[in-house]
Amino acid sequence: MHESSRIYKGIFFGLVIVVTLLVLGATALIVFSTDRLTSPDDQMAFVIMMIALLFSYGILTIIGVLVFRDATKQGMNPWMWVTIAVFVPNAIGIIIYLLVRSNERKKMRCHSCGNEVQSDFAKCPHCGTDLKMLCPGCNKPVDSVWNICPYCSHALKE
Repeated sequence: MHESSRIYKGIFFGLVIVVTLLVLGATALIVFSTDRLTSPDDQMAFVIMMIALLFSYGILTIIGVLVFRDATKQGMNPWMWVTIAVFVPNAIGIIIYLLVRSNERKKMRCHSCGNEVQSDFAKCPHCGTDLKMLCPGCNKPVDSVWNICPYCSHALKE
């Protein structure tokens, strides 16, 4: 695990502990204040508030797990992105993650020089290495595992 991943993991769990302690403290103040929950309406409001709080925790947990798995697959720092997605309010963190993720998918590295290139490039602009095979019929980039060119229907393998 990289050092930055450890830092973000610590920040994430620190924030989770702080938020949980604040919620538990506020709940304890309400529950142990005997004069606060005397009427049935107050008790019902408290139950509804607790259900909404548990539902919010569940949604945030699901978001955290999904972002963690996806960021790991994408080769991104999962702890940083879980922290941003879960703790930046009003779904702005999730929007930021999705925008950055879509930009990351459009890039790849040249297998020869290691520089970052766009995924639709046929040649590396840095070293000139062929990144993709070209169709002999139309000279468009094709994948090496394809049997037929999707642009001109030329047979690629025989």
